Amino acid sequence: MLHRAGLAALLALAAAAAGPAAAQNEVAPIPALTGTRLDITATVEVSRVPDVVRITAGVSTRAPTAAAALRQNAERMTRVRAALTRAGIADRDVQTQSLSLTAVTRNLERADDGLDQDVVGYLASNDLVIRFREIGVPGASSMRW
Repeated sequence: MLHRAGLAALLALAAAAAGPAAAQNEVAPIPALTGTRLDITATVEVSRVPDVVRITAGVSTRAPTAAAALRQNAERMTRVRAALTRAGIADRDVQTQSLSLTAVTRNLERADDGLDQDVVGYLASNDLVIRFREIGVPGASSMRW
């Protein structure tokens, strides 16, 4: 249930991302994550009026232990799934795309000039693909995330 205005916003976001900033050769440094972060990637190619829109959304959590990272990730994903249900998205339209757990390491110098890696935490990531099937339904703009 995505209103045409919502689709227009997604298209505008994609067009803005492909504008002059994409032509620059400089790579900006990635700031350290200090709170909630939302990454949006949009690719749009339109040849006719779409009847289904798919987006990818997910959560990432970092913790000192693998168990804590996975637990925090599951708690956040539960809230995302609940918000999708409240927005009227059917379970059949939400699919896990990826689930990963990665050790976060730092390099340590050894006395013999070699390097060792020290595990300093774990990063858990979970991404969903969400299908919006009724994109032209009037009143769908009232969805609240």
